[in-house]
Amino acid sequence: MNDNNEELVRLAKDFLALIERANKINRSKYKDYKKPAETKRKELPSEDENVPRCPKCGGVMVKRMAKKGPMAGHPFWACTGYPKCNGTAKCEE
Repeated sequence: MNDNNEELVRLAKDFLALIERANKINRSKYKDYKKPAETKRKELPSEDENVPRCPKCGGVMVKRMAKKGPMAGHPFWACTGYPKCNGTAKCEE
């Protein structure tokens, strides 16, 4: 009976080691997944371009295309601080 307990303990340790290894792999892949979003933020319009400031927070805005509602298919300015700030402005076409 003691041999069975030792075998169970060994298997449990092997299983925990496998789980820890999988977690390390997932963490490294998650870091790689986040990198494109970080580089995308750097590509936002700079202040020297003709870009309006957000009326709510004063941040930089980007041009977007409305997908729904009465303005669907028309461009508008959206705050880059979304979702913390949901400021928008009309866009002169």
